[in-house]
Amino acid sequence: MRFPLTSLVRLCALSGLALFASAVGLSRAVPKPASFRAAVHPRFHGVNGLVLDPPDRRNFLLDSETGALRPFDPVPGYRVDFVSCSPWCDERGGVEVVARVTGKPGDASSSAFNGSALVRFPFSGGRLRSEAPGGPAIGGHVSWLNGSPSRLVFPGGDGALYVQDIARSGDPTEPDGAGSPPRPVAWRTALPDGGRLSIADSVCPAVPALGGRLLVALSSGLDVTDRRRLGTPQIWWLKLDPQGTSVVAAGRLTPPEEAPGAARVFERFPNLGVTPDGRAVLTYLTRESSASTWRLKVAPVTFDGPDGAPVVRPSTVRDLGDGFAAAAPVFTRDGRSIFQVVRRPEGEANRVRRFSVAAALEARPTSAAELAVAPRSAER
Repeated sequence: MRFPLTSLVRLCALSGLALFASAVGLSRAVPKPASFRAAVHPRFHGVNGLVLDPPDRRNFLLDSETGALRPFDPVPGYRVDFVSCSPWCDERGGVEVVARVTGKPGDASSSAFNGSALVRFPFSGGRLRSEAPGGPAIGGHVSWLNGSPSRLVFPGGDGALYVQDIARSGDPTEPDGAGSPPRPVAWRTALPDGGRLSIADSVCPAVPALGGRLLVALSSGLDVTDRRRLGTPQIWWLKLDPQGTSVVAAGRLTPPEEAPGAARVFERFPNLGVTPDGRAVLTYLTRESSASTWRLKVAPVTFDGPDGAPVVRPSTVRDLGDGFAAAAPVFTRDGRSIFQVVRRPEGEANRVRRFSVAAALEARPTSAAELAVAPRSAER
């Protein structure tokens, strides 16, 4: 039996098309292998120079190993705010940066970014990738949810908390915006003080005892002195569902002010570290409404609340003094020390102060009044 040459050619062509279609289908059905990532303590933390006095239009990185504060200008012609380094490194030892990138004031040519979309890039330098926009302007530092290299949370400029999935890093074939647009984190538990709230300063410390909870500065209810605005921010913990898309439990972490009628006190910029002996330690900033600088507070955290929720006892809070800038305290990797940026530095060498966590926790106030206002001595 003989086949005409044209029939043979046609058969080969059809077979080739079938094989090609099968290969394409398999390539789409089989997921790409995940990149290796190892957990690391983020070494660098972004600091906006505008919080200094006098204001500095540059952005800085605070080194959690040395306490050095160095300028950081990775995108010439643009402001790079709320810089956050990934709590993991890839197989080459590289880490990734996410930030809000906007045009500098007065520069009409810098219009590629508008502050409503995350921008990320390798810390060592490389391609900038703009994630899918969709939410309000980014209002604070971005945090990776614990255990996820591609799911982020951040406070929006509208006071809501947002979650966003980003494309896999290190893959040049992934286009910009390959992740999901940001979406508000829903509340599946009772809203505090009647349901009005605003969130700032979200952070996801990699502390197993937290059970994946976030720490935030949360303003709720109405201010007792001005019913037109929300109350002063306080440090709260939030527990999210496994997908990180809704709040399933929440509670205040810091103890309430004991004295009725006391001055309004703002609580901001929480962070949590672990000392070499395994103690979880909270640090945060406070400021009375009439003050221009912030006070640094530190306190041990226990986990004996409902369902192992974190608790801070009023008698354990220590005051490390004032004069600090509106920037989050930073723990060293071993949890022995805290670095805090000074608002009015006396020379380049004194822009950051270092405190011994052990010395701070061992300091004993003589009265409740001293606990609230007296500065504590600390080791350099």
